[in-house]
Amino acid sequence: MIMRFAIESPDIRIIAGNNAGRLTSLVRMAQSNQEALLNDIEQGTIYLMDQVDPDIQNKLTDWLKPNPERAKTLRTLLKEGKPFTPVTYWSDLQLGLFWLSASVGRYVEELRPYLPSTTRLMDVGYGASEAKFNIPLIPEDPAGALSLATSFYEFIPIDCDSKEMTPLLCHELEIGKQYELIVTTWGGLYRYQMKDVVEVTGFI
Repeated sequence: MIMRFAIESPDIRIIAGNNAGRLTSLVRMAQSNQEALLNDIEQGTIYLMDQVDPDIQNKLTDWLKPNPERAKTLRTLLKEGKPFTPVTYWSDLQLGLFWLSASVGRYVEELRPYLPSTTRLMDVGYGASEAKFNIPLIPEDPAGALSLATSFYEFIPIDCDSKEMTPLLCHELEIGKQYELIVTTWGGLYRYQMKDVVEVTGFI
């Protein structure tokens, strides 16, 4: 249903999420159901609507209008050999916001071939339920400036015994080195060891 409504719109410019793998899965699902989605767009329907909760069906009614022109445009592009991916149905997509770093960042490379070549990717930032820890500034860069307004930060080099070392402050860190992050938040969480490892890539 997500892709049925999203593909109908040619004007998607920005997609914001977290794990890029979720969008990859949606794109692949849409490929597997290509004809059903095109028929839905053309006729103003939803495939397997009878499996949708009746209350939701009622709320969707105003959104379901036949759009034969959009379906025709997409079918023409497909006949020309274009793939049924965002390259074709969101050709003006400018920006994708996802996690670009750590282990989840690997999903970005699986997604990238489905996107227009002009689409830039930007990290959505490093954070957790405790707080937001950095502020991404540059497209295609998984790093970001430390978010000084959201927490107080201390760092322990990963090659040191945390019980024997006084934690370092951010100005004492070294580029290229990795540290375990300790946070104190405005909500009262005090010197909490995140068990996350962060790497310093530069200073601002």
